[in-house]
Amino acid sequence: GDPIYSIGHGIVVYSQDYQKGWGNVIIIRHAYRAKDGQITYIDSLYGHLQKREKFVGDQVSRGEKIGTMGRGPRNMYLAHLHFEIRKNLQVGMNRTRYPKDFTIYYSPKHFIRENRDLRYEPRKVPVPINTFGKSNPNVLTSKPLELPDLAAVEDRPEAPEPVKEVVSTQTKPDTATSEESRNLWDRVMGLFTGPGE
Repeated sequence: GDPIYSIGHGIVVYSQDYQKGWGNVIIIRHAYRAKDGQITYIDSLYGHLQKREKFVGDQVSRGEKIGTMGRGPRNMYLAHLHFEIRKNLQVGMNRTRYPKDFTIYYSPKHFIRENRDLRYEPRKVPVPINTFGKSNPNVLTSKPLELPDLAAVEDRPEAPEPVKEVVSTQTKPDTATSEESRNLWDRVMGLFTGPGE
């Protein structure tokens, strides 16, 4: 039942009870200007929600409540948030068709650390919407993302103290190289797929 907040301004491109091992899922598409000056897009996925409060087509602001933490379908997990940041906008809910590596996903810890202080841009940005695979379509077409004014951004909810403590420990310089992180990811994924898969 703890509140779940959007990591940034975006448009909800998926909001559904997917059942299976997922339960309630929300996917939000975000546009941002990368360090090379190009407009770039990512999807943030929030899974195993108890309740969804945003639906396809809704625009959300950074820090806006989108749902509450749950235990997955039929309470099959301990309460937690399944969270992903995806660079590939075609994945949708069909993850088995894609490799579980850094060609598809960003490490949330590293991505958020590197992009926490993006420059605010009040202009509209066209966001590609209908990008999921054919067996997992969404029903929107491309539309501009209207960013809220700065006052709305300033009014985002205060994070609970335990979250602030975790964030403060995560913002210290990371000594692991991206190659070391990749090896850790491969090792973790090996626990689920078994050797040689």
